[in-house]
Amino acid sequence: MSYCHALIVDDDAFSMQFLSELMQEMNFKVTKADSARKALEHLREKKIDIVISDLVMPEMDGLKLLEKIKEVDDEIPFVMVTGYPSVSGAVASMKSGASGYLTKPYTPDELKRCLSEAVKNKALANGHAAAKGILVGLSISIIIWSLIVGGIVSIFST
Repeated sequence: MSYCHALIVDDDAFSMQFLSELMQEMNFKVTKADSARKALEHLREKKIDIVISDLVMPEMDGLKLLEKIKEVDDEIPFVMVTGYPSVSGAVASMKSGASGYLTKPYTPDELKRCLSEAVKNKALANGHAAAKGILVGLSISIIIWSLIVGGIVSIFST
């Protein structure tokens, strides 16, 4: 995985440190926040490529943080992590725009797979946007060339 700047948000210091060490081993630059409020401050100050956040936190939970981050930058991949897994929590996370959902405890392989999917999906989404731009450009070019060729044909056919 290439160099990415990850923001880890968790009110549990042990969980945050464990995740931070795993991500640094995977060549991520890591910024840590022990609250959603601090995470939003970091997001305003730094270029963040991916956010990994705990779901259950005091003051502002992971879902509310996800909502606020998507208001700032809709393209940042967001992975929700929880020690209180539930189907409703997973569904709410994904409906809100999370790129992944992990339950604690997770293995390093599960984390790598989830992060790889999140980053890959962002790259694909960006690629689709570029492809749409190319198609629009080609469509406009075809119309312009049709007008030019049509004009030339009409000149020579009279």
